[in-house]
Amino acid sequence: MSVHAVAIHEPDAPFETMLIQHLRPAIPAVLRGAAAHWPCRLRWTPDFLRQRYGEAVIEWQDCRDGRRGNGRLADYFALPDAIRRHIYVVDWDFRPRYPELAEDIGGLPQLALDWVPLIPAAARPELLWIYLGDAGTGGGTHLDNYGSSAWLAVLRGRKRVRFADPEGLSAAAMSRLDLFDDEAIAGLEVLEARLEAGDVLFVPAGRWHAARNEAACLSVTGNFVDGANFSLHRRFYQKQWHGRRMLVTELNRLHDMAAGPARELLGAHLEAALSDLRADLEAELRECAQFEAVLASGREGGHAAA
Repeated sequence: MSVHAVAIHEPDAPFETMLIQHLRPAIPAVLRGAAAHWPCRLRWTPDFLRQRYGEAVIEWQDCRDGRRGNGRLADYFALPDAIRRHIYVVDWDFRPRYPELAEDIGGLPQLALDWVPLIPAAARPELLWIYLGDAGTGGGTHLDNYGSSAWLAVLRGRKRVRFADPEGLSAAAMSRLDLFDDEAIAGLEVLEARLEAGDVLFVPAGRWHAARNEAACLSVTGNFVDGANFSLHRRFYQKQWHGRRMLVTELNRLHDMAAGPARELLGAHLEAALSDLRADLEAELRECAQFEAVLASGREGGHAAA
């Protein structure tokens, strides 16, 4: 195994540097201290969130067995220490109900090519989340949703993030791989970022990664789509999200149908399901073409090359 440090840039690194060195080639990077003066970095504390947003519905993950559940944020803080230290608050999509929290997040001119705001509001995905957990908690190895890139800002505590390429492993094998188990990842080339409070990490689309809190940690993540990752985003949306999900759903539903005399019925049903799937994918292609036209009209000259 070979572990290399993720490149570190000053918080005022120029956009062109990030575009050429990281956005286009999909290479992660750390902007040291880029969130140090964001209002959320100064204002958000566990007590602030508990007192103001205790009734918020959050999702959590038990890091011992991967089990997930949901409940109130206040209930998370009320857990005994021996239990809470294994529980990770994940994917809290706070903005729809608490938009004022989003106003506390500063800007990142180095990652300013987000095309998501150009998507009509009714179809726009929610791509802003809060994560909270004690030392030792963290997420498993994964690719970010929608074929998008992300920025991750550590507001309090410390976090470690590792990246690795599949190297011939299937997606299923990668998702089961513990990137923090040095024996399990022997032979892989690994990039590692060690983040302190105020640091921001660029997470490129299509890069497998996993995060672990080195100390009690509060962080916020925003995903985005730009010219560097739009083709990956489109493929994800067409094939993995709509197409494969629908096909797997149909196959699972047909799994228990009788064989033998019912085989002809099973074949006809599957043929109809595939026909519906093709129609839906053709609709997705048309929608993507329309979306690209909207993007083309909304781009600024200097951003079109991204």
